[in-house]
Amino acid sequence: MNTDRFFVGLDLGQARDYTALAILERTESAGELDAVTFTRRKVILQRIRHLERLPLGTSYPQVVARVAAVMEMIGRSGQCELIVDATGVGRPVVDMTGLKGKFDFHLEWTPDPSLVAEDGLIAPEFLWSALDCPTGYASSYDRESGNFDPTPTLLGRMSARIETRPRPGERCVITAWEVGRDGRKRAAEAAAYGEAGTLLAVARATWIAVDRQVQLGRA
Repeated sequence: MNTDRFFVGLDLGQARDYTALAILERTESAGELDAVTFTRRKVILQRIRHLERLPLGTSYPQVVARVAAVMEMIGRSGQCELIVDATGVGRPVVDMTGLKGKFDFHLEWTPDPSLVAEDGLIAPEFLWSALDCPTGYASSYDRESGNFDPTPTLLGRMSARIETRPRPGERCVITAWEVGRDGRKRAAEAAAYGEAGTLLAVARATWIAVDRQVQLGRA
C-alpha cells in the first residue's frame, strides 16, 4: 500500500527578495521481497510537485493566506506538513502571524575547487559530507524553546540520493529539518540545491543520543 506525504517549503522574502513556495511529494510503497529477511523493501520516491515565486511586495498576511489555501488543498490528498525557513525574517513572521510549521536550517555552501573529481564536478563524498552535519543540527533543535538540546549525539545511519553534482565555486544551499524521534533515535532529512535552484541531492540520517557519562567512559 502506498503512503503519500506532502511537504510545503516556505522561504519568506523581504522587500528585495521573493517569497518562494515549494511542494514535495514523498511516496512510500512496498518493493521487491528481500531474500534474506523475507520482508518487502521500502521504496521511497520524492517528487517536486509545485514551485511558486510570489510577487515582490506581497504582504506577509497575504503570504500566510496563500500558504493556508495550499495546505488545505493538498491536505485532502494525504498528510501535509509545512516547513518554514527560520533564518532571516522567517521566525519573526511566524511568531507574528501564528503560521504553524517546522523550522528548518538554511546554510550556504560554496564548494572549493580542491574538492573536484576527475569529471570536473564536486566529488560525491563531499556532497555527502555537506548533507551530514546539517541533519545533526536539525535533529538536536528544540522547536519549543528555540535552543539546541545539549545531549551528545552520534550518527547511526545515513542514506543519500544524488541527482547531480555542483561545480566548484557554485553557490549552493543546504536545508535540513527534523523528521521525528523514537527513544534515543532522532531522524532528520536534508536537501542540497544548486545556484539555479536545481535539486542536487537529498539525505536522511538517524542520530543516536548518548549519555554524557557513557561517552566519557564513566558509566
